[in-house]
Amino acid sequence: MRYATGPGPRPAAPSGAAPGEGKTVTTINRGMAFSELRNKKTLLLEGDLRCPTFSELFQRDASPGLMQLLRGNIDELDAAIHSTVYENLDFIPSGGQIGRAHV
Repeated sequence: MRYATGPGPRPAAPSGAAPGEGKTVTTINRGMAFSELRNKKTLLLEGDLRCPTFSELFQRDASPGLMQLLRGNIDELDAAIHSTVYENLDFIPSGGQIGRAHV
């Protein structure tokens, strides 16, 4: 996400040791708040490949997304960016789910 202080984009990545700590909800809430309060284009990137939920929460397709970009299945970044009902807020979903053995 981009912060009001300092020039240029600033990524923010919540982390935690256990599932269910609220990382996804916190990320989405911060993205929504920033896109609305600062009126700035905001792009959320879902990096949770084991238990992706962005697509379900935004009620959008899960693919194409991050996995397709990394595997080279799609060439254009724009193909992986999905819009939301919130103005200025887009996201790149995980692109699917992989098992623990692949992480």
